[in-house]
Amino acid sequence: EKGKNYGFPWRFGNEANPQATPGYDPAKDVRITPDSSAAKAGHYYNDPSFPKAPGPFTDALANSGPSNVDYRGDDGSAHNAAADSRSLSTLTPHISPLGLVFTDKGYGSKPDQGQLHAFLLSWGASVGDLPDRGKDLMAVNFIKGAKGYTLTTEQLATGFNHPIDEVMVDGHLYVLEMGEFGPDPGNVSIWELSFS
Repeated sequence: EKGKNYGFPWRFGNEANPQATPGYDPAKDVRITPDSSAAKAGHYYNDPSFPKAPGPFTDALANSGPSNVDYRGDDGSAHNAAADSRSLSTLTPHISPLGLVFTDKGYGSKPDQGQLHAFLLSWGASVGDLPDRGKDLMAVNFIKGAKGYTLTTEQLATGFNHPIDEVMVDGHLYVLEMGEFGPDPGNVSIWELSFS
């Protein structure tokens, strides 16, 4: 929402950034995946000069899945929020959501009265052993409640080559891929998806 502060970089989702905590030791942080590029580059560290949070923050939307709800728990292992009967704020870490398209027509069914839907791409993959590998198209359903919105996500298509944007034209969704980094992007396509 316009004018709201959702907390980055002081919060990731709805959790405090541990680097702002006095005495933080990244070597003991079980949520860090050692093979991630950020860990290898030394981007996690104790930062006594971390600026004070401007607060107050607005919580990210709670996602109850069933898709895009993988996370690393306090024990360092991979978890799925839907399987754990909880929600995640808001998507699997590191999948880099892009290309948000809103619609009130639903997908593959009759229009829902007063319900907002969206299509969302995930460019990359979660790091480490999180099962959600991204590079997919999600359907997002926004559910209005007394205290605002929550959402559900459902994977509709996968196997894209780093999808970066999408557009809806006459009921057809067009997805653009970026491909791999480097001089040879591999097979790059524009996909047309239609819903009956």
